[in-house]
Parts: sequence; C-alpha cells; structure tokens
Amino acid sequence: VSADGPLNLFNAVSVAAEDWFREGRRASLLQLLFVGPLSIVRDLFLKGGILEGKTGVVLATLGAFYSFSKQAKLWELQRAKSAVRKSDE
Repeated sequence: VSADGPLNLFNAVSVAAEDWFREGRRASLLQLLFVGPLSIVRDLFLKGGILEGKTGVVLATLGAFYSFSKQAKLWELQRAKSAVRKSDE
C-alpha cells in the first residue's frame, strides 16, 4: 500500500476542479450539499452498485467523496477569485 494514494486523489480532484473553473463552471451551496448523497443514490441504485454488497457501498461512498471534493475545490477557487477581485477594488 502506497502513501501516495491520498495525494494522487487530491491532485486529481484539484486538476478536475481547475479544469471546470477554466471552463466557467460554478459550484453552488446546493451542489455542495447534494452532490454526495445524489452520487451515492446514483451509484447504488441506478448503476446497480447495491448488488455488489459491501464493495458496492464502499465504491459508491468513495465516488461520492470524490464528487463532493471536486465541487468543494471548485467552490474554493471561486471564493479565492472573488476575494482577489474585492481586494483589487
């Protein structure tokens, strides 16, 4: 087991969020609140992860964490940009 695993995940999250930010995508508070639970519902029930038992639940939870992390990083990038704009005024 490598200690680089979590770092690779957070690097992937950062890259994905930065790509979204450059594309003009925005995160809202509602997205932050609901992206995780909706991701779990999608992965467990709509994609059949529940049929995989514990493994499906773990994978759905990890996917939800990844989705939430991307939205949270995007939210952070937005707030940083607006703080810079406000300090320039």
